[in-house]
Amino acid sequence: MRRWTLLLVAAARALAPPSAWVRRTIAVRELRIEVRERAQMDPDHLGGLTWTGGRALAEYVADRPALVAGKRVLELGCGSALVALTCDALGAAATTATDLDGLDRVPARVDPRVFDVLGAAPLPACDVLLAADVMFTSELARALARRAAEAHRAGARVVVADSQGWASNAFRDELDAALAARFRFDATTVVDDVAGRMRRKRVRILDVEPP
Repeated sequence: MRRWTLLLVAAARALAPPSAWVRRTIAVRELRIEVRERAQMDPDHLGGLTWTGGRALAEYVADRPALVAGKRVLELGCGSALVALTCDALGAAATTATDLDGLDRVPARVDPRVFDVLGAAPLPACDVLLAADVMFTSELARALARRAAEAHRAGARVVVADSQGWASNAFRDELDAALAARFRFDATTVVDDVAGRMRRKRVRILDVEPP
């Protein structure tokens, strides 16, 4: 079985074009946001998809347009940049979408930039910090929490969404320690397209007001 799995992975890599982007229009409440994603056959598709947490965070912001209207918004780990593009459509004064790579798919109007959450560089200035499904490991979750604390201390509102649950406790514990307070995620649900079928999925959202 392992041999056949390896052969299938190798075949997928051989067949996939080096930059297999597809266009997709996503409904975010009344908005229609067009994103460019990796094709499913692309071996590097995971970092270029619109994850469920991004859908939930975009809807959360769309339900609260005053959260971003006229504000400087920074998205970490933007992926397809659905959240950043939603903020732009809602009237953000400036929107910066950051990730480690794949930013050629992100429209220039949301100022795509390379930024490493694990790196030493300070956060770009912002009034609102957003991140969705960036907690793939405990190390990354804790680094994201430190970035959230950094933004909070600078006066920003911080909203983080997580649909995976792999390391959300590590994120919360690190944020509690960094800001000497206790935080909790609120649960919401989002209807998302999972393997061609529409399903309701649970997403955790943490919204921290400015100090």
